[in-house]
Amino acid sequence: MKAGLLVARQWPAILAAGIGLSASLAARAQAAASAAFGPGFEEESEPLVFNAAALTGSCGVERWSVKTGTDPDAGQVNLAAPSANTIAVMTGWPAPAPIPPNNRVAPYETTAWVLTATLTKYKLESDSDIHLILDDGSGRTLIAEIPDPACVGTGSPFAAAIANARAQFTARYTPTGSFQAANIPVQVTGAGMFDFLHGQTGVAPNGIELHPVVDLVFNPATGGDFSLFAAPSALTVARGGAAASTLSVTVGSGFNAAVAFSAPPPPAGVSAAFNPATLPAPGGGNSRLTIAATTAAACGVFPLTVTAAGGGRSHAATVNVSVVDGSPVAPIGNTLRLARATACAGAGHPVLSQLQTAGAGGASDEFIELYNPLNAPYDLSGHALKYHSAANNPGSAGINFPAGTQIPAHGYLLVAPATYTGSVAPDVGGMTAGLAAAAGHVYLVQGTATLTSACPPVGDVIIDRIGYGAGAVCAEGNAPAAAPGGGQSVKRLPNNAGGSGQDTDNNAADFTAASASAPRNRATVVSCGAVQLSWGAAAGDAYRVYRDSSPDLSTRQLIASPPSSNPSASDAMAGSQFYAVLNYTACGGESAN
Repeated sequence: MKAGLLVARQWPAILAAGIGLSASLAARAQAAASAAFGPGFEEESEPLVFNAAALTGSCGVERWSVKTGTDPDAGQVNLAAPSANTIAVMTGWPAPAPIPPNNRVAPYETTAWVLTATLTKYKLESDSDIHLILDDGSGRTLIAEIPDPACVGTGSPFAAAIANARAQFTARYTPTGSFQAANIPVQVTGAGMFDFLHGQTGVAPNGIELHPVVDLVFNPATGGDFSLFAAPSALTVARGGAAASTLSVTVGSGFNAAVAFSAPPPPAGVSAAFNPATLPAPGGGNSRLTIAATTAAACGVFPLTVTAAGGGRSHAATVNVSVVDGSPVAPIGNTLRLARATACAGAGHPVLSQLQTAGAGGASDEFIELYNPLNAPYDLSGHALKYHSAANNPGSAGINFPAGTQIPAHGYLLVAPATYTGSVAPDVGGMTAGLAAAAGHVYLVQGTATLTSACPPVGDVIIDRIGYGAGAVCAEGNAPAAAPGGGQSVKRLPNNAGGSGQDTDNNAADFTAASASAPRNRATVVSCGAVQLSWGAAAGDAYRVYRDSSPDLSTRQLIASPPSSNPSASDAMAGSQFYAVLNYTACGGESAN
């Protein structure tokens, strides 16, 4: 603790004398609180740290690292998998003796808990926390606290969630230094924390609290939740035409509310419509999402995030939309040839398929390999690779993909820094090196903003992630892949001629043990799908390849995206299909010549 920082809410001269500070320094918290609240504010006895950025000018001291997630045990709390509990159970837990100042008591303080109760009162504390009193309706109460984000130290995995919870609360209420009534049903998520007893209003007999609060739902549904699924999750829309995806909502036990669909405005010339726009209570069923494009719409690929909300719950699904030219389609002569190939399965999204953290060229001889198990190319425009440390703190390694970067259907993409020395050429260079050898995380994200250190991180859409090495705290399934040694890599299964698309959301199960690196790039042939297609080519030509179950190709899907100058393509054919290959000149310029 730095001299001159500790101050006190009450009896400042006594506390100051006890820790060797002057009474004038100790009185700064009292002055800050009085300025924030006015005379006569309700206060509780607890030491403070002066912080000009905090709402009241002060932050707390007692167990503050545990209360805000800067303690060494904070990584044990999995905010992504909270456990439901009750005030009756939590207030019956044995209080630790003594209470550790900077560590957590398992399992009570190493778990994120969810309580459904009534928020009876709230107020702003002089340590800048928002103090909530939760009541279970049977005479039992428990305190929940939302810290001021300015009082949360750097590196806390809770920081983003605390800021979000604070925003959720202040959007509805304006706390002051005196208790105000709320009397509203709430669902509160937070980490357990045993506080010292010092006369708090609403305190549990054992001092257990939810501290910090990381999520709030006002007027929650009476139990239960729902799930949202979009099929297909990728649509190809010809200009002047339309395509549709089915949005399926499945409700769980106890959920009974209407579910409404929404989406942000798509690009100019493209529209999105839901039928129906709302599923009536109890909320289960299907809605048809129709994407239509005018003849003036620009060709390109964009993600459309669909949100379904109801009963205090909200879930999202992403549909990737490709707008293509709507010109009549005709095959190029009779040159199209088909060859059978092996079938294989994979995830419904691109995945991180291989990782090397050091090679023959030294510690910066790195590469990251991606694999696309989809039946269509995947556009990485606006996507990024982000590296986080073993503790899941953001690092500098990674890359923001250049516009137009694509992973072929059932194909690989090799990404590497300038220090990479492998014999297989990277498809994308310019990656910033810095992958730790012992343990770390790599994220494939839709977006380029810096992610938080929460698990999983808060920010852009995470498409896939890998945690490697025994110290990685945010691996999929809490099971990291092995840490590759020098000249070695870990490879996603099945790691064979049928590709590397296995994704069970468990890194240890989805990746091989560390072995000699074998990077793959766009030129790697994957026999993933039922057919391989090839056709006659002329120098300088570029092509589009379409698939349809109808001979008139009226509901065709694009399987080779322009500009493709390779006179071949692979496709995971299901049933009888018709294929067409077109010369491509520009968006709006297709011909069968």
